[in-house]
Amino acid sequence: MTLWGNEGGESLLGYTSNECIISRSMDGTLRTWDTQTGDEAIDPLNIDRWAAVCFAVARSGKCLAFGSVTGAVGIWELLGPTQNARQFLGHSDRVTSVSLSHDGDILASCSEDKTVRIWSAKAGEQIAEMEFQTNFIGFVVLSPDGEMVACGFHDRTPRLWNGLSGKPAEMLIHDCELVASCICFSPNSMKMAVGLLDGTISLWENPTGKKIATIRGQSRSIRSIEFSPDGAYLVSISEDTVRLWDLGQTASDSSVAVWTGHVSRVESATFSPDGRYIATASDDSFIQVWNTGNVIQEGLTFQGHHSDVKCMALSADGAVIVSGSTDCSIRVWDTHTGEPRLPTLLGHGNTVFKVAISPDARILASVSFEPTVRLWDAQKGTAVDGPVSGPHGLIHAVAISPDGKWLAWGAGDEKVYIWDIETRQLSSISPLRCNGWIPSVVFSSDSQTIAASDSSGTIHLWDTESGQKSPESLQKIGSDAGVSPIIFSPTGTNLAVGYYLRGHILDLATGKQIITLTGHRSNINSISYTLDGLLIGTGSYDCTVRLWNATTGIQVAVLRGHIASVTSVAFTPDGMSIVSGSEDSTIRVWDVKNACSTGIGVDESPAAAVESRGITDGWLLGEQGELLLWVPKDYRAYLDLPSCRLIIGRHKVIIKAEGEWYHGTDWTKCWIGPARL
Repeated sequence: MTLWGNEGGESLLGYTSNECIISRSMDGTLRTWDTQTGDEAIDPLNIDRWAAVCFAVARSGKCLAFGSVTGAVGIWELLGPTQNARQFLGHSDRVTSVSLSHDGDILASCSEDKTVRIWSAKAGEQIAEMEFQTNFIGFVVLSPDGEMVACGFHDRTPRLWNGLSGKPAEMLIHDCELVASCICFSPNSMKMAVGLLDGTISLWENPTGKKIATIRGQSRSIRSIEFSPDGAYLVSISEDTVRLWDLGQTASDSSVAVWTGHVSRVESATFSPDGRYIATASDDSFIQVWNTGNVIQEGLTFQGHHSDVKCMALSADGAVIVSGSTDCSIRVWDTHTGEPRLPTLLGHGNTVFKVAISPDARILASVSFEPTVRLWDAQKGTAVDGPVSGPHGLIHAVAISPDGKWLAWGAGDEKVYIWDIETRQLSSISPLRCNGWIPSVVFSSDSQTIAASDSSGTIHLWDTESGQKSPESLQKIGSDAGVSPIIFSPTGTNLAVGYYLRGHILDLATGKQIITLTGHRSNINSISYTLDGLLIGTGSYDCTVRLWNATTGIQVAVLRGHIASVTSVAFTPDGMSIVSGSEDSTIRVWDVKNACSTGIGVDESPAAAVESRGITDGWLLGEQGELLLWVPKDYRAYLDLPSCRLIIGRHKVIIKAEGEWYHGTDWTKCWIGPARL
């Protein structure tokens, strides 16, 4: 469910006791939303008159606290007349943060006057006061039982106090080198989670101060964290990413779901009272409500990727598809059924843009916008050891040799590194130098040669055993336009490369270009050979997959159906199918024989026409540009086209192209009308 607020952004405050969502809008109003209908439950409340700048909702959902620029602290009863707020006076400067106990009876506040004050909400009296010498107290958090107060500072690690006495607590947080960005207590007050600026979360036992775990998986500062009502899960936000963490897992990368539906920075996230939903608010002016039920019960996220599919790889037997996405996840699919083989693999804190799979389909490798390569057990769905890393800058390319011996990657220092998978050591020939950043690294089919393309337009070739570079004549086959995808032919005699709109086949013996593939209308992102070397497949920013005769360079098929850039293509070992991944968040498996067939009756089947000519602004056009069929935007990526035998995506609904179609001048025949007597 998506709730639209006002331009300028929404700040989520929490749930009321009747499971409505309450939010503060940047237009100066307080809004309450009915989670069943998505409508506003009551008229917006103007809060400008209170000069309120910070808010907190009690976990019971009965009341809301606010702090003002004048130093006043107040409480609204959410089930009563919110216009009559009770105010407490004591701070002499702007209140920067407020927090409530579970039942709303105890209130904590901090101010630019360098004090933290504890209040009895019922009596309206101050219970305790803590004064600090620090320049700024970032936030204050009260434990649900009201007995512990955590303070976050901009210049030091968090400090804990007894909320009722105002005395320092015995529990210390001492291993945080970075400033804490947020803190929360578990519902029973027995655990505390601390979010740090480096993207990690520390879990602590309260009141012993024993550290329980460090959770890693996000690369940017944690902006907000909250325990689920049962204390078994934790939700965190970092920029535009929302993650759900299973605290029962022992691995540090224990997130079980990632949501990336917002298009701007996420400001806050909170669980519903029953834990079935998570609500998030963003600068994009929307509040989104996510269903956690299936995630928690099954340990799997949704059916497909939530965002662009940036990369894809096939196992050697063609039975498994591995995909990576801007939703920070890696997914493993059954090529024949489209069903997930494993729970979603989470751990990257940013877009996963290259994946590779070992020939025995036991090891996966992946890279993101991080200076590491992550390894995964493809049978168990767990991380293998730690990330393979080094101080070499961001990694843009990764590959596993066909014999399963070597892992190679291109690093930000313009070098290729080769790693022995068995010994977990770098090869003696590493590193291999290039002339720019490295978008593609590939091995020959016999694993004897490794090739890398770089941003200078150069393609480099080395012997994997000796590290000896090929003759200079083979080094200058690129151009200053840069080279992106490259792949060896199955025989190892040719190399297929992508330069902007064209593909080129190069003879490795002479270093000369022998074939040009012309037809794409935008950059080629990916290129693949069939195992017999007879066909080449390419994917492009023009949203198409194209098939080519590898001997003549003649285009034999154009596959349309994706509605965004095709980022990766790969043939199955039998050459009967080609798999494509796209920024429309889907993966398609195409029937090669059907695609190459010339017997498709375009004029008889609108579905075949869509595959042949595509759609323009949602419309299928006729031969003369006439409008034949309009497809709603949400369904365009799910059209079941003649050559496509499988679509893997977020939605179960597939638009079938079977049966009789009425279009053109016959479109009115689709209306049967009421039966006549």
